Amino acid sequence: MHLLTKNHVYEKIQERILSGAIPKGSRLAENVLAKELGVSRTPVREALSRLVHEGIAEHVPNDGVFLRRPTLKDIEDIYDLRIVLECHAAYRAAQYALPVHLQQMEDALRRCNEALLQGNEYRTFDEWRGYVVFQFEIPFHTAIFDAADNVVLATVAANTQMVMKTIHYIPDDGGSVSDDLIRSEIDLHEKIYRSIKHGDSEGAAQAMREHTEGGLQDVIRRFELAQRLERAQNVQRLI
Repeated sequence: MHLLTKNHVYEKIQERILSGAIPKGSRLAENVLAKELGVSRTPVREALSRLVHEGIAEHVPNDGVFLRRPTLKDIEDIYDLRIVLECHAAYRAAQYALPVHLQQMEDALRRCNEALLQGNEYRTFDEWRGYVVFQFEIPFHTAIFDAADNVVLATVAANTQMVMKTIHYIPDDGGSVSDDLIRSEIDLHEKIYRSIKHGDSEGAAQAMREHTEGGLQDVIRRFELAQRLERAQNVQRLI
C-alpha cells in the first residue's frame, strides 16, 4: 500500500469530487476508495468524516456517506456569503497589497492569457471551468485574501472554500466555449487587479461584486440546466 498521509488521502478524494469524477449524490464507499487509492480504510474514514463536517458529504444512518447534492438554496446561501467576503477582501487588498501579492495575481492572469493565446485547448465548458478553477480562480482569489491582511477574514474564507468549489462543479451541457467568453472573464479579473494595484478600494470592491454576482447567475443557470437534464433522463428510463 502507498504511504499516503491522511491529508493526502483527503486531497485525493477532494480532487475526484472537484473534477466531477465522483458525481453528486454518489455513495462514498470506504472499501472502494481505499482500494483505488492503495491505502487502508482508516485514513479514508477520517477523510470522509472531514467531508461530512465540512458539509460536502452527509452521513445517512445504516446506509453510509454520500456526496451532497447542492440545492438552489445552498447555492444562493454560499454566494450570499461569498459576495460579502470577496468584496471586503478586495476592498482591503487595495489598501494593503504587497508586491508579492500583486505578482501572484499577475501570474494567474498570465496563465489564463497564455491558454487563450495558445488556441484554448479546453474546448468544452466543463473542461474550461476545470482549468479556470484550479489554475486561475483559486490562485487569484487566494492572493487577494492574503493581501487583505486579515487573519479572521482569511480563516472564514478558507472554511467556505471547499463548499464553494464543489458548487462550482455543476456539469454543463458539454457545449463549446468561445474565446470571447474567456476574454470577458479575463477582462473582469484584470479590472479587479488594476483597482487593487492602484489603491482604488471602492473600484476593487465594485469589480469584485460584478464578478461574484455574475458567477452566481452562471451557477444558477447550470444548476437549472442540470436539473432539467436529470428530469428528462428519469423520464426516458420510465419509457
